[in-house]
Amino acid sequence: MAYATNLGLRRMADICNLSYQEISTAAGNYIRLETLKEANDRIANAAARLPISRHFDIDEAVHSSSDGQKFEAAIPTINARHSAKYFGLNKGVVAYTLLANHVPLNARIIGANEHESHFVFDILFNNATDILPAMHSTDTHGANQVNFALLHLFGYRFAPRYRNVRGKVETGLYGFPPPRHYEKDNPNTLAAYQREIERFLLWLGLARGKALSEATGEDIALFDDLLQFPERWPQWYGAPRPRRDPDWKPWSGRLSARSRLGALAVVNRCYRWLVAQGYLRLNPVEAAGIRLRQPRAAPVQERFLDAGLWQAVRAQVEAMPRATPSQQARYHRTRWVIMALYGMLARASEFTSARMGDLVQVRRPSGTQWWWQVRGKHRSEADAPDAVPVPPALMDELSLYRAHLGLSPLPAPDEATPMVVSLYPQRDVWAALNRTTL
Repeated sequence: MAYATNLGLRRMADICNLSYQEISTAAGNYIRLETLKEANDRIANAAARLPISRHFDIDEAVHSSSDGQKFEAAIPTINARHSAKYFGLNKGVVAYTLLANHVPLNARIIGANEHESHFVFDILFNNATDILPAMHSTDTHGANQVNFALLHLFGYRFAPRYRNVRGKVETGLYGFPPPRHYEKDNPNTLAAYQREIERFLLWLGLARGKALSEATGEDIALFDDLLQFPERWPQWYGAPRPRRDPDWKPWSGRLSARSRLGALAVVNRCYRWLVAQGYLRLNPVEAAGIRLRQPRAAPVQERFLDAGLWQAVRAQVEAMPRATPSQQARYHRTRWVIMALYGMLARASEFTSARMGDLVQVRRPSGTQWWWQVRGKHRSEADAPDAVPVPPALMDELSLYRAHLGLSPLPAPDEATPMVVSLYPQRDVWAALNRTTL
């Protein structure tokens, strides 16, 4: 408390029931950088165990941020640097701190002349608490293209908040999927999105006198009225003409229900992206309460396994005969397939093409977690795989299956053994099970 309140040991001794010698001895014996870090980690972990901690999550994920706070240095230190903007003619340091759910997780003292973006990965990677962020945000000073790549490789989603979004878009943003991913493999999609956003921005600016960030739910409701009832907005509709024609109008006629909902969906995706990037706090399309999908017809058939049915499936598997080696092989394979498909929600094609080496182990201060690296539907080998968490109970099932195959309990990195093998190996190697048999 003496150090935290900046009173000093002697002044603290004057106002408490401990002598200066006792306080000084305790500080000299126990107050070190390592002990302070351990104490801070314990406080952070205790805060994370409070029920209210989960209420700060965004979409059930921990969203952290980091920023620097400037302090003038009372004495010269190795990190103290000049910064006329913050310290005038004096020197100072920057306390660069990682926060998540209003809890400080890690910090570093850096020089006032150093770029904060160089330390983003460092404080995230060296976070020793049980609070593990999934998404991280910084201001412009904490963003660079290297951080996008580094944080992506280590399982973080980097969502910086830029001061000048327009300038950053013009100079280039870092993206992982190839350009065709953003066009949905359709060259007309990007043009359609651009057309709808241009129409909305034109109407919002001229009819409402607002910028994109100033739109409200009322503006979105009026825009929907514009799309539904052209007769109320005649100045926005006209015969098709060239774009540079003085009599050009954004719309040429009443939109179908599908086209109207498509236009609103594009605007909604735009605002959702802006909220995800930290540019906006709220999505005005959601505030408008407009249904963006046509009502769906009732499904002809519902497929669902409740707890009783799932137990019946497992009981059926356990009832399989195991008298002969062939029967044992079918039992172990069936048990693994049923448990794996239930636990990982995998498609048949994904599961039959997977290898056991696709299961990777990630060690963190809170423990070890297994992840399944898989490329989903419409993904190629050039695309980065997605990571699906594997429950510990499922890893136990895998160990039983591998023990039956005569393998070690856990897969090795890059192991080529198929995720589920055929009963009939090809010479000396395991053969993968085909989709039909699965």
